[in-house]
Amino acid sequence: MADTKYLERRGNRWHCVVYVPKPLRASLGKKKLSISLRTESLRVAQDRRHAIVHEFKQRIHTERQRQNGGLIGEAIKWREDYLKASNQRPPPDTNDPRDERQSDREIIKDMISDEAHQLADGGDEEDASLFFEIATGHGTLVSDARDRWLREEGENYREQTVRQHRRAFEVFLKWAGPMTLTSTVDRKKAGEFILQHLVETSGLKPKTINRYISHLSSGWEWMIRRGLVEDNVWLRQSVRVGKSTDERGAMT
Repeated sequence: MADTKYLERRGNRWHCVVYVPKPLRASLGKKKLSISLRTESLRVAQDRRHAIVHEFKQRIHTERQRQNGGLIGEAIKWREDYLKASNQRPPPDTNDPRDERQSDREIIKDMISDEAHQLADGGDEEDASLFFEIATGHGTLVSDARDRWLREEGENYREQTVRQHRRAFEVFLKWAGPMTLTSTVDRKKAGEFILQHLVETSGLKPKTINRYISHLSSGWEWMIRRGLVEDNVWLRQSVRVGKSTDERGAMT
């Protein structure tokens, strides 16, 4: 079967098409972004689409960030309704033995699923999965967990320490992405952030890098206590101090 993902044929020519997630359609003024690939050849269209799909998705990502996480905001609103809803099913109709009524929470979950499927059908499967996880309470944003941690325990730290905690998380989320879930941050990802960003490209000294790791570790310890994660992925990830550039990349 021919690969026509992100492709539509109009007349004799192929177009590249990326559907805009529903929360962003009003601001972008379009249901989908499309452009003619100026070819009748499917093979040529397949080759040309990649750069354009990347450009379209970058436009969508930029708009989502500009709206301060429109998709995330919508998912959080759904989550509030979902968690408030009763999980108790009403009694079935005694006159119809096949009657299996849904609880309010099950009904809302179906509605969330419909929204997620719309995102997926629009070509945004990653956002669809993220939306569903957050809206049903199964996914927690790292930024959300950080804010909850500092609201709960911030008074136990000096003001300067709170700022340093926030700064470490800001640097990590700028690298990992603002919509990163706690469940997606494993030891491998933590190590990649430290090596690829902090060690190799940030220009920070090893002592500063280790302070960033320590701040992130403190946040993860709170997440463990609150049942948001099972493992502190930042433990034993510090970099060696006082070594050559090559040796600084090694994890202790």
